[in-house]
Amino acid sequence: AADATVLDYVIAEVKPSGRTVRSWSSAEHIGLAETGRWWPQLTPNAIYDVEHWNAVDAGGRYMYLSFRHLDAIYKVDRFSGEIVWKLGGTPTPQSLDVRGDPRGYPLGAQHDVRVQPDGSVTVFDNRSGLDDAVPRAERFRVDERRGTATLVESITDPEIESSRCCGSA
Repeated sequence: AADATVLDYVIAEVKPSGRTVRSWSSAEHIGLAETGRWWPQLTPNAIYDVEHWNAVDAGGRYMYLSFRHLDAIYKVDRFSGEIVWKLGGTPTPQSLDVRGDPRGYPLGAQHDVRVQPDGSVTVFDNRSGLDDAVPRAERFRVDERRGTATLVESITDPEIESSRCCGSA
């Protein structure tokens, strides 16, 4: 509805003095259509959490953001605010081509995005609401020049059949 309340996530860098150095608003950079498969579960609610931000890893010029209801993680330039690339979710011009993933759909309600010392990106993939719901810890090697993300490691626990929410890797 035109008068619906939609949550906007603002990630702010704040000095110890409390002064905001810079901030980034999801509403200014991510379209509502990126919510994709989550719409039926989110509507009709009084407040729409169409993105559900749950993790950030920041260092140097970039921050890496995980959004559960977008099934995606984003690399964002902390200074310009521009999205450098997107891994998973609804395809956009910034989406990486995922390679080496036998499951096809790379992320489902994931948490805990982290950049490793070798530059690879890890994430805990809950797989919530997907046909192949067995959760896994994943590691991707991103080639920005080629626009690809290659799954180089995937770890599951045979005793865990599902993970509705939360977690880390």
